[in-house]
Amino acid sequence: MAYSAKVRALSLTERCTAAFGAVLVALRLLQERQWIPLVLVVALAAAYPFLGPSLRAALTFLIGPLALVGGLLAILDANWNGFSAGQLPAFALLAGGIALLVASAAALLSRPRARLGWRLGRGALTFLGAVLILYFGIVALGAALWVTGKPRIPVRSFAIPHRDVVLTSSDGTRLASWYVPSKNGAAVVLVHGSGGSRDGLKLHATMLARHGYGVLLYDERGRGDSGGRTNGLGWDWPDDVDAAVAFLQGQGARRVGVLGLSTGAEVALTAAADNPKIAAVVADGAEARTLDDFAHQRGADKWSSLPYWAVTTFAVRIIRHTKPSAPLDQVMHDIAPRPLLLVQSNDHAETALAPVWAKIDGRPGVLWHVDAAHTKGLADHPVEYERRVLGLFDEALLHH
Repeated sequence: MAYSAKVRALSLTERCTAAFGAVLVALRLLQERQWIPLVLVVALAAAYPFLGPSLRAALTFLIGPLALVGGLLAILDANWNGFSAGQLPAFALLAGGIALLVASAAALLSRPRARLGWRLGRGALTFLGAVLILYFGIVALGAALWVTGKPRIPVRSFAIPHRDVVLTSSDGTRLASWYVPSKNGAAVVLVHGSGGSRDGLKLHATMLARHGYGVLLYDERGRGDSGGRTNGLGWDWPDDVDAAVAFLQGQGARRVGVLGLSTGAEVALTAAADNPKIAAVVADGAEARTLDDFAHQRGADKWSSLPYWAVTTFAVRIIRHTKPSAPLDQVMHDIAPRPLLLVQSNDHAETALAPVWAKIDGRPGVLWHVDAAHTKGLADHPVEYERRVLGLFDEALLHH
């Protein structure tokens, strides 16, 4: 009887649109084999009639925009890589997201009438709740969907003479790569940022190849033409760096360095800490990729962003079934005495965090602040960038 009364209390509009949206979201989760979110959606759908209107509105307001994010990712994928029938459940998320937002509005309108004072207070609480759900729920979870689901960007050509090669990481993932043979006996691995591909490394590769270095540029797992699935936080990338280093040594490189950009910078630091075969590191744009890393921010930035990143990193763990990498404050101790250069731009997060990593390393001259946007030091200050980076690699890879 209680169940029937609850169901009758739902308007037809809310009942149909919420069920329609939930089914489309569940179908997409089933296609992606995201079992934990799927079980959660099914459980919420079953409990939905028993919930009060404010809670029903909050849930549909949270899930609806996330479904829209999934649909927008499908549009980007089709635009960049072409349409396929397998994308249809992802496109259907657009209709599911709209339906859930309609259900959210219907749930709010179904709340019982009240006196003016109570309505004003309830309205203020509704607004506050919407803001909190938007920032700590929709935006944080949307960021997790983006870093684990950004569509691949097609890889273009590379003008420098090179060989197309395929690396195999320790778990069998195949990594599409460009290899420029060494002329001076040394080589450098280049690691791109979270949502990019080896295309974004061509300027740095050209600089190094011009000075005789062997260069290996590869698409990280889930990016470009490589296999696997993407995780823009780079938690499972260090093994790919190890595969690249092993390849270069197999090509006769006597000493190997690593240069990483953005997330690739953080991965380069982690890989160097674990792999003594890496003789030198340039980390351009290192910020943070674990909750422990973000905890090194200060003041309002720290306390406003930590709950956000707690949600995002937890969601990435669920989506990709992987654990975070070791925090950077743990790995920085294991790089010395090998040469290290941290390139810090004007980016707000770099300004806050790069000095922290440099202080942990403790050596003078490790940190260089370049007056440029994130990872744009070479483009904006090519002479100084080349002097500093080549100076480090020449000393570490050629003169030992």
